[in-house]
Amino acid sequence: MCIIDNRSIGLINANVLLPFSFKFSKGNSLSMGSIPIKLNGPSVIPEDVFDIINEVINTMKAVLGQIIPGLSVELINLEKQLMPDGKTGMTVELVSNKNDKKVPLRYESDGIKKIISVLHMLIFMYNNPSMTVAIDELDSGVFEYLLGEILKIIDESGRGQLIFTSHNFRPLEILHKQSIIFTTTNSKNRYIRLTNVKSNNNLRDFYYHDLILGGQKECIYESTNSFAIARAFRIAGRHHES
Repeated sequence: MCIIDNRSIGLINANVLLPFSFKFSKGNSLSMGSIPIKLNGPSVIPEDVFDIINEVINTMKAVLGQIIPGLSVELINLEKQLMPDGKTGMTVELVSNKNDKKVPLRYESDGIKKIISVLHMLIFMYNNPSMTVAIDELDSGVFEYLLGEILKIIDESGRGQLIFTSHNFRPLEILHKQSIIFTTTNSKNRYIRLTNVKSNNNLRDFYYHDLILGGQKECIYESTNSFAIARAFRIAGRHHES
């Protein structure tokens, strides 16, 4: 099982680090983990780590090029450097290559960086029934339509299990109702499946309906008043001006 939490995504969005999640076997050994590579400048990494990341990049190259047409990723070796433990390290930088134009990966969108960070684990999960990948806020920064396409492929033919959280409603249009759990406002019963959903219901529309009018055993949204919010904005503005 691999868990990718929101702290990792925060580092990506802040252009600090890209945690390279990976899993591969070599001989009788199995390696799984995450290697952080700087986004805000070159990184110094051991030579064996350089080989691991290059193997990860080669594995996901074909899939990445289909998800984002024309895009590839490279780990550029800038120079060798002596590390504090006396071993030889390599100064490297991640770059994206699209239409033969190379730019540092930090200048790509958060969604592209996020996909690159988790893609290798998704590939293994897709092909291995014993693999579970859990990703917090999978939808963050990812184009809604592309998110739906990835989920549809995994749902239809993936062999492993993907668990994720999302604030985007696109999964409601792609996944079966039994695959989706909703949060409630009741701290003692935080997660539920929607009831009274008919086979011909659009789950996204049904969820909107229950957000506004209710209809579930638990409250799924603490209602707000748009007029009260607008009035609060006006009051806060007058206070700021004074």
